[in-house]
Amino acid sequence: MPTYIGSIEKRQLLLDVLVSNPKTNKTSSYRALLDTGATISSISPKVLEELELSSDGWMPVGGVHGDQDLPTCSVGLHVSITELSQGQQQLTTTARGHSRMKVTIMGKKADTFDVLVGMDLLQDFHLTVAKGQFILSN
Repeated sequence: MPTYIGSIEKRQLLLDVLVSNPKTNKTSSYRALLDTGATISSISPKVLEELELSSDGWMPVGGVHGDQDLPTCSVGLHVSITELSQGQQQLTTTARGHSRMKVTIMGKKADTFDVLVGMDLLQDFHLTVAKGQFILSN
Protein backbone atom coordinates (compact mmCIF):
# COMPACT_ATOMS: atom_id res chain seq x y z
CA MET A 1 0.00 0.00 0.00
CA PRO A 2 1.40 3.47 -0.87
CA THR A 3 2.48 5.18 2.37
CA TYR A 4 4.27 8.11 3.95
CA ILE A 5 5.71 7.40 7.40
CA GLY A 6 6.64 10.33 9.60
CA SER A 7 7.68 11.00 13.16
CA ILE A 8 5.73 13.10 15.61
CA GLU A 9 7.97 16.01 16.58
CA LYS A 10 7.08 18.02 19.70
CA ARG A 11 3.48 16.75 19.47
CA GLN A 12 3.24 17.92 15.84
CA LEU A 13 2.66 15.79 12.74
CA LEU A 14 5.23 17.34 10.39
CA LEU A 15 6.16 16.27 6.88
CA ASP A 16 7.51 17.72 3.65
CA VAL A 17 5.02 18.58 0.90
CA LEU A 18 5.35 19.87 -2.64
CA VAL A 19 3.63 23.16 -3.40
CA SER A 20 3.37 24.47 -6.95
CA ASN A 21 2.12 27.52 -8.78
CA PRO A 22 -0.47 26.17 -11.28
CA LYS A 23 0.19 29.06 -13.68
CA THR A 24 3.99 28.70 -13.89
CA ASN A 25 4.52 25.11 -12.64
CA LYS A 26 7.19 26.49 -10.30
CA THR A 27 7.40 23.91 -7.49
CA SER A 28 9.22 23.70 -4.18
CA SER A 29 9.26 21.52 -1.08
CA TYR A 30 8.09 22.96 2.24
CA ARG A 31 7.67 21.72 5.81
CA ALA A 32 4.00 21.15 6.62
CA LEU A 33 1.86 20.51 9.68
CA LEU A 34 -1.01 18.02 9.40
CA ASP A 35 -4.03 19.57 11.13
CA THR A 36 -7.16 17.42 11.28
CA GLY A 37 -9.00 20.33 12.91
CA ALA A 38 -8.48 22.64 9.93
CA THR A 39 -11.07 22.48 7.16
CA ILE A 40 -8.84 24.23 4.60
CA SER A 41 -5.10 24.18 3.96
CA SER A 42 -2.96 27.31 4.28
CA ILE A 43 0.41 28.59 3.10
CA SER A 44 2.76 31.13 4.65
CA PRO A 45 3.67 34.47 3.05
CA LYS A 46 7.12 32.91 2.37
CA VAL A 47 5.54 30.27 0.06
CA LEU A 48 3.42 32.95 -1.63
CA GLU A 49 6.53 35.03 -2.38
CA GLU A 50 8.90 32.21 -3.38
CA LEU A 51 6.43 30.62 -5.82
CA GLU A 52 5.32 34.02 -7.17
CA LEU A 53 1.69 33.34 -6.27
CA SER A 54 -0.94 36.03 -6.00
CA SER A 55 -4.10 36.33 -3.96
CA ASP A 56 -7.27 35.57 -5.93
CA GLY A 57 -9.98 36.22 -3.37
CA TRP A 58 -11.09 36.09 0.26
CA MET A 59 -12.63 33.38 2.42
CA PRO A 60 -14.26 33.59 5.86
CA VAL A 61 -12.43 31.25 8.25
CA GLY A 62 -13.42 30.43 11.82
CA GLY A 63 -10.83 29.64 14.44
CA VAL A 64 -10.14 29.67 18.15
CA HIS A 65 -9.70 33.45 18.01
CA GLY A 66 -12.96 34.06 16.16
CA ASP A 67 -13.94 34.48 12.52
CA GLN A 68 -11.86 36.42 10.04
CA ASP A 69 -11.62 36.88 6.29
CA LEU A 70 -8.33 35.52 4.91
CA PRO A 71 -6.87 36.01 1.44
CA THR A 72 -6.81 32.92 -0.78
CA CYS A 73 -4.82 31.64 -3.74
CA SER A 74 -4.74 28.52 -5.90
CA VAL A 75 -1.85 26.06 -5.58
CA GLY A 76 -0.90 22.50 -6.36
CA LEU A 77 -0.38 20.59 -3.10
CA HIS A 78 1.10 17.09 -2.99
CA VAL A 79 2.49 14.57 -0.50
CA SER A 80 5.30 12.27 -1.68
CA ILE A 81 4.09 8.70 -1.22
CA THR A 82 6.41 5.67 -1.44
CA GLU A 83 5.18 2.35 -2.77
CA LEU A 84 6.55 -1.03 -3.77
CA SER A 85 6.22 -1.48 -7.53
CA GLN A 86 4.03 -4.38 -8.68
CA GLY A 87 6.03 -7.55 -9.29
CA GLN A 88 9.28 -5.81 -8.41
CA GLN A 89 11.22 -5.23 -5.27
CA GLN A 90 11.73 -1.57 -6.05
CA LEU A 91 10.39 1.42 -4.16
CA THR A 92 9.00 4.29 -6.18
CA THR A 93 7.88 7.68 -4.95
CA THR A 94 4.93 9.51 -6.45
CA ALA A 95 3.25 12.78 -5.54
CA ARG A 96 -0.37 12.40 -4.43
CA GLY A 97 -2.68 15.34 -3.93
CA HIS A 98 -4.31 18.07 -6.01
CA SER A 99 -2.88 19.99 -8.95
CA ARG A 100 -5.15 22.95 -8.23
CA MET A 101 -6.81 23.74 -4.92
CA LYS A 102 -7.77 26.90 -3.05
CA VAL A 103 -5.82 27.61 0.14
CA THR A 104 -5.73 30.51 2.55
CA ILE A 105 -2.69 32.64 3.21
CA MET A 106 -1.49 32.69 6.82
CA GLY A 107 -1.17 36.06 8.49
CA LYS A 108 2.35 35.21 9.65
CA LYS A 109 4.85 32.40 9.37
CA ALA A 110 4.77 29.69 12.04
CA ASP A 111 8.04 28.61 13.66
CA THR A 112 8.17 25.01 12.43
CA PHE A 113 6.19 24.94 9.15
CA ASP A 114 5.24 26.94 6.05
CA VAL A 115 2.18 24.90 5.02
CA LEU A 116 -0.78 23.78 7.08
CA VAL A 117 -2.46 20.71 5.55
CA GLY A 118 -6.14 20.66 6.41
CA MET A 119 -8.98 18.24 5.81
CA ASP A 120 -9.46 19.46 2.23
CA LEU A 121 -6.36 17.39 1.35
CA LEU A 122 -6.29 14.92 4.26
CA GLN A 123 -9.72 13.53 3.33
CA ASP A 124 -8.01 11.81 0.37
CA PHE A 125 -5.74 9.81 2.70
CA HIS A 126 -5.95 7.33 5.53
CA LEU A 127 -4.16 8.69 8.62
CA THR A 128 -2.91 6.43 11.41
CA VAL A 129 -1.23 7.85 14.52
CA ALA A 130 0.45 5.52 17.00
CA LYS A 131 3.58 5.16 19.12
CA GLY A 132 5.29 8.39 18.12
CA GLN A 133 4.70 7.96 14.38
CA PHE A 134 2.06 8.72 11.82
CA ILE A 135 1.30 6.96 8.57
CA LEU A 136 -0.45 8.52 5.59
CA SER A 137 -1.67 6.07 2.99
CA ASN A 138 -4.17 6.04 0.13
